Amino acid sequence: RMVMNINVNSLVIEVGRQCNMCCDHCLRGAAENITMPLDLAFKAIDTFDSISQITFTGGEPMSDIKGLMDLVSTVPEKYNIYINTTFINKNLDEFINFVNDCNKIKGVNISRHSEKYENDLKLLKDIAQDEELLRIKKPIRINCVIQGQDLTAVLERWKGLNVSLFFRKNCAAGRLCICRH
Repeated sequence: RMVMNINVNSLVIEVGRQCNMCCDHCLRGAAENITMPLDLAFKAIDTFDSISQITFTGGEPMSDIKGLMDLVSTVPEKYNIYINTTFINKNLDEFINFVNDCNKIKGVNISRHSEKYENDLKLLKDIAQDEELLRIKKPIRINCVIQGQDLTAVLERWKGLNVSLFFRKNCAAGRLCICRH
């Protein structure tokens, strides 16, 4: 075991590149049918002296729910785990039960990008209804790329739900501007 004398606040691991979306604003690029081998993920985790939190992202981590569950279940208890997902219908019940029952999972980050579910459904194929979020018993953060729509309308969508919001704006010339509200 090679341990670097480095303490990291956040380690983000892309568990796979499978994704059924084709978002213009995606930072990951085109989808690919590949997954990260478990031993490589563990090697990355094992390299550091301490990690405050680990986030598993993709592609879409929910596309391979078994692989995600295997990965999370073998990560030591001392780590706080977050899952970054578009929250698709595939494996929804299994995913929600797993998140709610796993003490290591501290929260879920969910992509939603417009003021209405119907608009998101055009971009983010096969996503679960907003009401399904209420079944998750862990903190939820909504990741939203603002693409010209009225910010007030987007905020109105999440009013009354106990969620954190993270906004990123697509800017001219392919540059990304990070902003939080």
